[in-house]
Amino acid sequence: MTEKRSENKAEAPRRFDRGKFLSFCLALAALLGLFFSDTFIHGKFLSPADLLLQKEGLVSLRQTSEPAHRLMSDSAYQFLPWQKLTYISLAGDWRVPFRNPYTYCGSPHFANLIASPLCPTRAVPSDVSPRLNAALHSLELLLAGIGMYLLLWALGVGELSRWFGGMAWTFSGFLVVWKLWPQSAAAYPLTWLLLGLVLAEIKYWRASLLVTACSVALSFLGGHPQTTSQMLFAAGTYALYRVFTARDWRLAAGAGAWWLAGVGVGAGLAAFFLIPAADYLTHSYAWGTRVENALPFWSWIAPDWRSLPGQFFPYLFGSRLAGYLPLDRVIGATNTNEIAGAYVCWLLPVALLPLAFFRRRRIPEFGFWAGWWAAAMLLAISFPVITQALRLVPVLGSAAWQRLLLFGGLALVIVAARLLDDLLVNPLSKNEARRLCLGLGGFALCALLTAGVMRSARNVIREKVVCPRLAQFQEKFADNPVFQNETADSLIQRLEKTTVAYPAWIGVIALAGLAGVLAAGGAIRNSLLPRGSLLLAVVLLDLFWFGRNYTPAISPGLHYPVSEEIAYLQKNAVGYRLAASGERALPPNVFMAYGLSDIRGYDAIEPREYMDFCVAVFGMEKNRPPNFRFLTHRDYTHPLADFLGVKYLLSDRPLAERDLVSRTRFRQVFQTGDTFIYENTRVMPGLYLAENVEFLPDAMERLRRLQNWRHDSFEAVVEEVSIAKRYATGGTITARSGGGDEFVFEADLSAPGFAVFAQTWLRDWNATVNGKDAKVYRTNHAFLGLQVPAGKSEIRLSYRPHGLTTGIAVSLAAVLCLLALLVAAGRKSVIS
Repeated sequence: MTEKRSENKAEAPRRFDRGKFLSFCLALAALLGLFFSDTFIHGKFLSPADLLLQKEGLVSLRQTSEPAHRLMSDSAYQFLPWQKLTYISLAGDWRVPFRNPYTYCGSPHFANLIASPLCPTRAVPSDVSPRLNAALHSLELLLAGIGMYLLLWALGVGELSRWFGGMAWTFSGFLVVWKLWPQSAAAYPLTWLLLGLVLAEIKYWRASLLVTACSVALSFLGGHPQTTSQMLFAAGTYALYRVFTARDWRLAAGAGAWWLAGVGVGAGLAAFFLIPAADYLTHSYAWGTRVENALPFWSWIAPDWRSLPGQFFPYLFGSRLAGYLPLDRVIGATNTNEIAGAYVCWLLPVALLPLAFFRRRRIPEFGFWAGWWAAAMLLAISFPVITQALRLVPVLGSAAWQRLLLFGGLALVIVAARLLDDLLVNPLSKNEARRLCLGLGGFALCALLTAGVMRSARNVIREKVVCPRLAQFQEKFADNPVFQNETADSLIQRLEKTTVAYPAWIGVIALAGLAGVLAAGGAIRNSLLPRGSLLLAVVLLDLFWFGRNYTPAISPGLHYPVSEEIAYLQKNAVGYRLAASGERALPPNVFMAYGLSDIRGYDAIEPREYMDFCVAVFGMEKNRPPNFRFLTHRDYTHPLADFLGVKYLLSDRPLAERDLVSRTRFRQVFQTGDTFIYENTRVMPGLYLAENVEFLPDAMERLRRLQNWRHDSFEAVVEEVSIAKRYATGGTITARSGGGDEFVFEADLSAPGFAVFAQTWLRDWNATVNGKDAKVYRTNHAFLGLQVPAGKSEIRLSYRPHGLTTGIAVSLAAVLCLLALLVAAGRKSVIS
């Protein structure tokens, strides 16, 4: 059975072979099962947490010299612990956690843009059910591949090319490299978003509306709205292109308007998450610093031409995998294919680009897709015109450029699929084959000339580039044997082999072989299976090697291993907070995976007031996100650490007597290897009754006053004059329950008092005293304060994100709007 091919890009094949589609889905599902076979068969964890073994706190458990995948640090430090917090809360009382009590002194969780609390494909952590977790990740990739298959069908591409496109996109670099990040959870619906646009053009109204709305909503719920915003920007440019190049522009404009309605409905479906997140972002520390540090659109940055060769050969500069020398760092380049997962595979899509250029007039929309691919390449090397244009769009200008490269990879797959579709019907002519051979010969000649130039400049490269940078990295990565075992001569040889000979000769052989396969198409025109099988094998072999190495599956013992010091803290530190010092101590957020609270934190949108407090009181560098040196040794002597409930201090060196206020305040209670644990004997329960509340409207004055805070001082500073006065402190106030989104306290005071709580102040706190609403005051710049009446009282502090009620109302309205549009679309449908 053959499918109708149409030259009109506004039409698609009317027949849809469900049997072929089902075969593709089953084949792709089987490949995904093989892709995650380490988890499905051997029960390994889909986790990069083995990199924690490089930290001094877990040195006794170290089993490898370096982590399997150095790019995955944020997954181990942030995303996996956040995912576990969501799961524990949902499994316990079926509630989505609004607040994270384990980092800082509490921070938003539901409104955190990258915590992914509602992502349906990240619902089960890997340590809870490794196989189910891998199945959910497989579902993401399966949906991505099916979306590409259907998009190519809607664009009129043949069956074999749909298989190629679907397979290539499923295992593409971006979706695999960022597999354990929220980026991939937000990016996999991209093909469905474009599919909704094309379906609207061919008058599949209902399908277009459902596909567009669901893809937008799922993308937002994936947990990375920046990625979703960039996807919408890229898809919007494609929609404009199709409108302005359509033969019937009125029909195209109507289809574009229908598609935009679907986008709006999809955003409305996710409003219950987006509105609270937007409210938090506008009041966060990150928003102000990003705006302050943003470059004006006219600023000029020199392009990084050294990174350009890596666009054509993804393995050119080494790898982020264990045991590989990252040559990109040595020569100061950026391997965007491995860092950003920009493109698809090593050979085939790039190898098809010259052929696509020769046949550009036969490939629909070649100019658009080639333009997007070129723009992505120029963006990767910071080409001024592209980067300056992006700064004009606020959301895109403040986001990392790596995620925009996703659309470049998509363009590469679509161009390659379109070209294969044409070549399978119209094989290479003699003239095209001659041009291809000339191009291959020129490529080989350039490679040889480059090798000669590099060899002649060997001494210059050694003295000016290799030796200085090698010494720098040997000092910086003293514990990395890959760097320590290298010499300047061996590095020069590796550079010559890797940057010239290896990609050049392998590329020539691969291109020549591919050209031969395609040129022989005329002889086997009636037998497409051998050619198709060979092309799919080239794609899958390369992508499997690349993807499986970038999707780390580790043994259960390496997934947040419990060392002796962790076991000690789990036994003694529950209900208190801890802090750590030293570059080799466990980083922030990691203790959260063990159920321990840390006054440090690691987050892209940290609470503004808390960060200002830490800058002033604990000496953290200003306008710098939290890092592994969050608190220095001298900071531990500050008495406000007592108020924050810091009971244990972790250090990678012994604390000298001069570091301590007195021997009675800190005492060493545990040591293993180079990790020391000190107990703070003056720790407070995280609340106190203030005897003097002072009004200081200026933030800098408040912070200076806090810097001089004494241990025996029960003062408080506020920014509202109405509550500034002396209060009685006779009586008691104790915590009865709480620790997450709600706290309950019992007070018994002889006179009205003012209670100060060591919980991070946010606009989302609400309070009741004896069942009546009470106002929560921002106290001590970053914490909570509350007036308490005389006598016995029950105090409830509850955390509920601002905008949640509005978001829920908008989402319900979007559901009704979707139903109404589906009814209207059914009446207008032309093709059933």
